[in-house]
Amino acid sequence: MVATAVIAHDFADGVNTVALVRRVSHSGRRALAFLAADAAAPVEGALATRWVRIPEPWLALGLAFFVGHFLYIAACDLIPEMHRGDRSWRVLAVHLAGVLLIVALTRLLSG
Repeated sequence: MVATAVIAHDFADGVNTVALVRRVSHSGRRALAFLAADAAAPVEGALATRWVRIPEPWLALGLAFFVGHFLYIAACDLIPEMHRGDRSWRVLAVHLAGVLLIVALTRLLSG
């Protein structure tokens, strides 16, 4: 299950990487280089766990730091952006459906 989620996330991440690089430089070669680096990063990270151990208290602090940043981005950029334009109610409904789906899947997988 986790592997499927990682692969799906990495696919979307690769699409975003190529789109951003192409928007800035219009170079297919540069976009391919960034895509290769983006694809190699999770594999390198997984391999690094064989040699690098992070103590649990430090891991908890690191995770809390990044969770805080993700919540900040959602609260300041993504959620206000949903309310702009004519289709804001539809976007809000999709957002809430996503939250409910995450809650349902979490409950289903945890017990």
